[in-house]
Amino acid sequence: MNEIKTTLPAKIRGAEICFNALRHGVSRRNDPCRAAVAKLREDTQEWWADTLARDPAELEEDEELFTADAEGLRRFLEGEVLPWFEARKKELAAHPRAGVR
Repeated sequence: MNEIKTTLPAKIRGAEICFNALRHGVSRRNDPCRAAVAKLREDTQEWWADTLARDPAELEEDEELFTADAEGLRRFLEGEVLPWFEARKKELAAHPRAGVR
């Protein structure tokens, strides 16, 4: 339970940073991708790197590879990080004491 109290709020803040990077740092143009990645939390940067390094043979039928550009990062943030963020917000709302230290 203490782990939820300490890590979940930090992860929520991290997801908010990711969301802001999506809104402000990544456009459909192929420009500030590196700057946007640099603004992400370290664990999200690692998640992004791991996602890019995936073997295409490991993908599910309906999955497609992310590309190492602004469009790929946008798709990753919208398709992977933001759903994770929304799920964590719901989890935190269901456990109101989780945010209390």
